[in-house]
Amino acid sequence: MSAHFDSEFHGCKSTQKYDINPMCMLWINTPVEIIHHIFCFLDDKMLLTSRLISKNMDELLSCDDVWRILCSRDWTGKQCNKYTTMLNHKTSDKHWKFIYYEALKDFKQNLITENELINTVWQFEHTANVFGSMTNETPKFQANGQYKTSQSILPTNFVVLNNGSQIKIGGFPPLSITRTFVGGWVLKNDFCVITSNGPYYNVLK
Repeated sequence: MSAHFDSEFHGCKSTQKYDINPMCMLWINTPVEIIHHIFCFLDDKMLLTSRLISKNMDELLSCDDVWRILCSRDWTGKQCNKYTTMLNHKTSDKHWKFIYYEALKDFKQNLITENELINTVWQFEHTANVFGSMTNETPKFQANGQYKTSQSILPTNFVVLNNGSQIKIGGFPPLSITRTFVGGWVLKNDFCVITSNGPYYNVLK
């Protein structure tokens, strides 16, 4: 036994006509908000597998709203970055599924942009006992290309090197970059460590 279905499935438009199993009607007749809530408990691999259930399910799981919810859930508590900014603005010129996988790749790369440097809260600590008085500083990378601490007499210029894999501050040795488990950054050389300390993304109500 089958039922005929056409035109639109939970806001996802379709130009196809096909028969569907009556069990799939349970999904069709379920409010989209409830379906989205259910999908919040699945990871990306389970979502992709669920698309194989039916053509209708494939259309539903291809909707941008589903992947935007997944982005919001998985990025909550992580370091704010260019991707969480898109979520806050609730807009993007790319599909959220593409953004989700682009962000996964980015979180694994030891790179940082100038905007991310400027918009991040940092914690400075010396690893050598040569400038002990400056330990536990909260420096700032400024939009004018200057690096400044509360104890700085004059600000020092900084520059992003090698496509974001290193940061050079004044005449000091370059800082190499690694990532933290929450998507933040650690800038480090033989003399100091500068660690990102927020802000962290939370779902906007």
